[in-house]
Amino acid sequence: LDLLGHVAMAKIGGYSLPTKCSKSFQLEGSQYEAAMLEQQLTQQVELVKRDIDTHRKRASSGRWLPSRQLALVDTPKGSIWQTHGRVSNGELLLNPLEALYLLEHGNFIVTNEDHVMSTEEAYKVMLSGGLHLEHYQVYAHLTRAGFIVYDNSQSGSCLMLDVYKPCKNFKKSQLGSPYGRVLVVRPSDPFPDKRQLVAMETTSLLLYAVVDASGNIAYYEVQTGHVHQLLI
Repeated sequence: LDLLGHVAMAKIGGYSLPTKCSKSFQLEGSQYEAAMLEQQLTQQVELVKRDIDTHRKRASSGRWLPSRQLALVDTPKGSIWQTHGRVSNGELLLNPLEALYLLEHGNFIVTNEDHVMSTEEAYKVMLSGGLHLEHYQVYAHLTRAGFIVYDNSQSGSCLMLDVYKPCKNFKKSQLGSPYGRVLVVRPSDPFPDKRQLVAMETTSLLLYAVVDASGNIAYYEVQTGHVHQLLI
């Protein structure tokens, strides 16, 4: 029944979900009542299935490549590929953060060996090989905010992301300097020393993203000799 919640007021393919009148009686447990409830539930489930089938036809599809820790896009659809994925040797590839984000938002269907990967499986499979949930939380937060985000490099449990502002003429093949650079860490990770900060040096905004155990993200701007928190 939880599956029906997100479509409670939706209209799908010209059909409306069955309406319910105000409850003004007590159920008696009759066969008639059971049949009517079963009929309404069946109608709702069928509408949800239509919604899922329609959405899948619009979604891109691809395969997870375990040995490369990447997703190969076989059938790209829509405009999302103007900002997501990278082309290598004629292949459109997604890193795990991109693949998980698009899968979770219903834009990408991924097969893993002989089955379609669920969101739960994707979290387990894609957030491995050094990537952590905290890395994804920051990536997803920045992407939802409208930024274009690419992974830059990783050192231990720290991941650096390059962040670009969306623009009409954005080209993945000509990225240029990012608007900002974000280093994703956990509270237990040590603050970058001077040597690491110099390696991260950029003419763009430099942020330090700390994710706590509850998934809350705090952004700190790093400037010469100063670090202060941003309310993002």
